Amino acid sequence: MADLFNEDLELMGTKDKIIAIAIERFSSQGYDNTSIRKIADIVGIKGSSIYNHFNSKEEILEEIFKYYRNLFYQMGDVFEIKELHHSDLKEDKILYVLKGGFDSVINILKRPEMINILKIIIKEQFKNQKIRNFFLEEFIDKSRKVMEKFMKELMDKGIIRNGNPYLYSQEFQAFAIYKMYEEFMLKDVEYINIDDIEVQINHHIEFFWNSIRK
Repeated sequence: MADLFNEDLELMGTKDKIIAIAIERFSSQGYDNTSIRKIADIVGIKGSSIYNHFNSKEEILEEIFKYYRNLFYQMGDVFEIKELHHSDLKEDKILYVLKGGFDSVINILKRPEMINILKIIIKEQFKNQKIRNFFLEEFIDKSRKVMEKFMKELMDKGIIRNGNPYLYSQEFQAFAIYKMYEEFMLKDVEYINIDDIEVQINHHIEFFWNSIRK
């Protein structure tokens, strides 16, 4: 799939143009309120022609999920926390690992089409089971499992206080989930202050680390 951020809409192939328009319409008008025919009209093709590329609106949504995953996992080693060796047990290395996933979120917020995808996910999850499942898998379950394993490893090596690694992972993750709802549900997402969010993230990581370190 083309990079929807760096490629001019007019230069895209029809399939990528359909996806780009769908992202914009789903985020601004809502998934249920956007028809296949409307997407086709904006793309500049007949309503029936869209079925040459997608069988349904749900299939377009799946392709948007695929685009999000492909781009997100290119932005950093989000779920690639490797086993730490004794030479890696320095505080700066651990903080680097803790910050890795958040860095990818910051990079996402610098891309307009990714912000629109986040708007779709946050707002539509309350009405759409498929979107809710995607949110649960990509934003909660995957990162929580990785962080739980990382917390357990740090406990086993005597670096952090003994406790429940699952609860530690929940506590660490809770800030990111909260910020997503605050920025995308309660505020005007057209004016997200990325620098301010990055400062808050760094403060959160520092606070979390000081709370669990020995």
